[in-house]
Amino acid sequence: MFEFVGIDAQSNLVADLCELDELGFVKVDRNGLTTRTGLYAAGDVSDYELKQVVTACARGAFAVYHALHYLDTRVC
Repeated sequence: MFEFVGIDAQSNLVADLCELDELGFVKVDRNGLTTRTGLYAAGDVSDYELKQVVTACARGAFAVYHALHYLDTRVC
């Protein structure tokens, strides 16, 4: 799910789970991984500098790919 949050970060759902930046956006690495192992974020809630649909979709694809890899290497 990609949700446009405008200029205000809507990160309350994960505020206690991972690190946020000074504006309240979720800090992620280049693959969408947050500061909590196994938790990925993408789109307008993340601290990625571009807040556009096309970049949100691309960042979401990165996050899903790496989340699946994380699960594949730890489950079973």
